[in-house]
Amino acid sequence: MQNLPPPVPDAAWEDPYPRPPPSRWRALRWLWLVPGLLVLALAVLVVQDRLLWPREPEYAGRPLSGWLHDLTSPDPAVNQPARQAVLALGTNALPALERHLRARDSWLGQWVTAAQGRLPHRLWVLAMQTTRARHALERRWQAAVALSALGPAAAPALPALVRALEDPEPRVVTNAAEALYLIGPPAWPGLIGALRSTNEHTFNAAGHALRRSAPAVSNSAPALVEVFLDAPAPRREALTPLLAALGEPAVAALGQRLADTNAARVDLLVATLRQMIAREFGALRGVVTLVKHPDPRVRAGAARVLGGEALWARSSVNALIEALDDPEPVVRQAAVEALSEASSWTALVTNALPKLRSMTAAADPGERELVERTLDHIQARAPAQLP
Repeated sequence: MQNLPPPVPDAAWEDPYPRPPPSRWRALRWLWLVPGLLVLALAVLVVQDRLLWPREPEYAGRPLSGWLHDLTSPDPAVNQPARQAVLALGTNALPALERHLRARDSWLGQWVTAAQGRLPHRLWVLAMQTTRARHALERRWQAAVALSALGPAAAPALPALVRALEDPEPRVVTNAAEALYLIGPPAWPGLIGALRSTNEHTFNAAGHALRRSAPAVSNSAPALVEVFLDAPAPRREALTPLLAALGEPAVAALGQRLADTNAARVDLLVATLRQMIAREFGALRGVVTLVKHPDPRVRAGAARVLGGEALWARSSVNALIEALDDPEPVVRQAAVEALSEASSWTALVTNALPKLRSMTAAADPGERELVERTLDHIQARAPAQLP
């Protein structure tokens, strides 16, 4: 029997291909991915910028953004060539201008801007310069100025301009409203909608543009009346001159509501119409027309309005004298009271004395008492002018 050697323990075996001990940097090898990911992200942004953001149009070998910077310069020698460049580019510049009009600062720039007063001034200025904060604001302002320079040619950018009316920067709002004014009728619905804005500067800019457009904007009188009635008192005061400038269309839209059963609403309409006829003859002509309206409540309300002071007293008094023959007692009563009130600001009410005297014989007791009081009031006011 052959003798076998005894078994050799495992510890005695040597591995011909030993593994090296693990490196202490092995756990950190993933850190090399960070620069690679940054480079990849930068490449994606560059490609995206090239594909999604078309190249700006150029004029005379200079990009549009350079001309926009000059357009807002106070020096005419600088801004006039820029204006000519924008006009030469025309509608080709609209896509780029709309992108500029939507520009917003980065979150870091917004944070730095909001930190004003919480950081030392020099540090805040340095941070603003470093992050180029408010750069987007300047781009929006320059784009709005350029669109206003284009005038009616900027009509394709109408939706962007309407959105710009809500911009927090007043300069952007002012120039956007100017551009909408120059575009004309297609922009009026957007301007009227801006009158409901909670931004006071937006309201003022839109109202100013619409006043400049009157009376051409008279077709939009019903929409303006809706805004007027829904507005608070200070804004109604600001909108009254606009309604007066529209003349008869605005009076017709307001006059239809004199038949309202809400007494407070009717009082508001009467006061508004009185302010309008004190400004524009067209408004007075519209109220005189309402005295012949089919609805007696509207006729009575129009008579109340004519008792208010107006620059054309003869038209008011003549309309009230005609209203004294109205078949409805409520209209005749309103006309008599309006003549009594008008005696405080015009002596022409004495022209109504013959008619009032003839009414005392045919009127019922209640109406006769009102007519007699009005006669006494007019005679006491203007005794020297009595016929």
